[in-house]
Amino acid sequence: MVKKIFDRPPEVRFWFFSKTLLQSLNPFNYYELSSRPVTKSSRYLFGLIMFSSIILGMLIILNMISFHNSFGDELSKLKSLELNTSLNEPIEIEKYKFAFVNERNYTNENLLITNKEIVRKPTFCSLLKPACLINRDPVITDYTNLQDHIDDLGNFLLVVFLLMFPGLLLLYLIYMMLKIILIIGLLSIITHIITRLMKYPLRFSRILLCALYSSSILVLLEPINIMALNLYYIHVILFISIFIAGLTLVIRKSYRYKNV
Repeated sequence: MVKKIFDRPPEVRFWFFSKTLLQSLNPFNYYELSSRPVTKSSRYLFGLIMFSSIILGMLIILNMISFHNSFGDELSKLKSLELNTSLNEPIEIEKYKFAFVNERNYTNENLLITNKEIVRKPTFCSLLKPACLINRDPVITDYTNLQDHIDDLGNFLLVVFLLMFPGLLLLYLIYMMLKIILIIGLLSIITHIITRLMKYPLRFSRILLCALYSSSILVLLEPINIMALNLYYIHVILFISIFIAGLTLVIRKSYRYKNV
């Protein structure tokens, strides 16, 4: 019989993930954690990075809501705007249909910025293509008449963010996955060499899992470090401290029980 991919209910998996996350913050649990299968621990790491992406997404949304609420008040201080740029060639982001040019007629871009005006699709037309059947007439905002379009422009910027939001989270997910795998791999290899030189024949898999589980604090705090508060490498120091403490306890118990 083929084993089901999801052989446990979601609430059971979530409870196990939460329990493992809490255990990873306590070095005294590392003898048990480092005995788990590598494949099972890899699934935990992926789930942890996904959870970190959700935290980042929530922080981005909160920041965007704050920006959207203050956008109108701040822009109301601006009576008019003069933009004088000279681009060697147009700047175009084809995926999102954004264009920044010196001069050009509107050609159905989501957003077109020129020296004289901002031209864009209606807000709902940019977000949902079927809405373009109702209204697709471009909204033109002259720099000398910003006051009449402050609220609408703020709503459109929010829509632009929503269009880019999935891509930002995917980019963070890939970045975090590569970063953590590289850190865990290098730390495990260096530690394995050191333990061998010190005559501690600890299995490499135990060292690898100690590095994997101790990275939990690093992955959890990274979104806060990026979006909310500069942690000044405090999360990195915590990660290294938990790894050293956990590994030390694993070595002691391994020698005590002769189970290396």
